[in-house]
Amino acid sequence: MDPETVTNNSDNPDNSSLSTAQACRRSPAKSVEPVVLLSPKTCEIIERKTGLVCSTSADIPAELTLTHCYDLVDVSGLGRARKLNLSHCTAIVDVSALGGVTHLDLRGCHGLVQKDLRAIGGVETLILSECPALSDVSALGGVRTLVLCNCTGLVDVSALGGVTDLNLTGCTGLVDVSALGSVSNLDLSGCRGVVDVSALGGVQRLLLYGCTRVVDVSALGRVPTLVLTHCTGVRDVSALGGVNKLILKYCTAVSDVSALGTVETLDLSYCVAVTDVSALGGVRALYLSYCTGVSDVSALGGVETLDLSHCTAVRDVSALGGVKQLYLFGCTGVNDYGAVPNAKH
Repeated sequence: MDPETVTNNSDNPDNSSLSTAQACRRSPAKSVEPVVLLSPKTCEIIERKTGLVCSTSADIPAELTLTHCYDLVDVSGLGRARKLNLSHCTAIVDVSALGGVTHLDLRGCHGLVQKDLRAIGGVETLILSECPALSDVSALGGVRTLVLCNCTGLVDVSALGGVTDLNLTGCTGLVDVSALGSVSNLDLSGCRGVVDVSALGGVQRLLLYGCTRVVDVSALGRVPTLVLTHCTGVRDVSALGGVNKLILKYCTAVSDVSALGTVETLDLSYCVAVTDVSALGGVRALYLSYCTGVSDVSALGGVETLDLSHCTAVRDVSALGGVKQLYLFGCTGVNDYGAVPNAKH
């Protein structure tokens, strides 16, 4: 009899068991992670740092911290940990066995071999900060949260456009960031080589702290949170009225802020060239500390939180009685606080 006929015959009492057997044969066996014997040195380090006695990979806890273990070399048995912190373990060169770790901290591990990074390209959160020799990150585009602070040898980040949260603080070798427009949370603070940010208008939270060569920010008007602290090359902010939270602290070249009245939170602290703030009455939280050129604040009575600390040219605050949180520390020109009894000064 044809086996197919038997299988499809509902009157056959052996039909269900035969179908089950066939299904089992067709389904691949579920892989079981092999148990690895830990090296004596690795066992000794784990016990020294954590007090745990481990002899095989099966003994490794879900969270393991072995920071600053300068004598740790063999980490092949640590891949069962879900959260693994090996920061500043400078003797580690091979991390190919750690691809199953969910959160992996390898900051300051200067000895890492580039080719081994392919094995950890699927880690959800990966920290590789302070690895100055790191240059090839092309295998890390599948990482969800990637921290590469102070990796000064890094030049090419074109493969990282699919990363959700990307921190490139202090990567001074970077110039081209045109591939990063789809990153949700992008920190380029201290990337002094970056000039062109025109491709980053789709980023949700963009930090450009200290990017002094950035001049044109006209493409960033729809970035919800934008930090331009110490971007001394920026002058024209007329396109940024659609930003929800805008930090322009120490942007000493900015003078015209008339287009920023629709920003929800605006920090202009130390923007000494700003003199006219009459258009900012609709801002919810406004920080003007050390804006020594500002004198007339009569239009700011509708602001909920207003910081005028050390605005030494301000004298009349009588229009600010409706401000919920008002800071007037160091406002040496103000003598009458009668209209603002709740102000902090």
